[in-house]
Amino acid sequence: MLWLLLCILDVLVASFEVTVPNKHLLAIRGHPTVLGCEFTSDPDLSNLVVTWQRQEDARVVHSFYYQQDQLNRQSLKYHNRTSLYVSKLHKGNASLRIAAVRPKDAGWYMCIVSNAKGTGRALMEVTYEGMHAYDEHWR
Repeated sequence: MLWLLLCILDVLVASFEVTVPNKHLLAIRGHPTVLGCEFTSDPDLSNLVVTWQRQEDARVVHSFYYQQDQLNRQSLKYHNRTSLYVSKLHKGNASLRIAAVRPKDAGWYMCIVSNAKGTGRALMEVTYEGMHAYDEHWR
């Protein structure tokens, strides 16, 4: 009986996933970029916690819990530049939008999600590309 209970528990835990559609993203200077992150959804957002962090130093890029953005621990480098698609959280979308990308935005980002179904994390790399002179010429 205990074995059966452990198997069921293992299936429930294994059914929670956090994934990033692209492990690598090229961000263009001055343009917004979206770091995709998907998770096993739960329509009840009361237990949902979404945190985006920089992997290299655990700097908080964006946090959401208690059904609202929680930016008091957000790195000043991201102040007024990040947002989640809050209306899509119940569908399992924890994608992060960064407005006006800067060179220092390049690096590794971790999407960490927790809800009543479990906790998980996924990692992605953002590289930075400045606009080339010929690109400016054609604008």
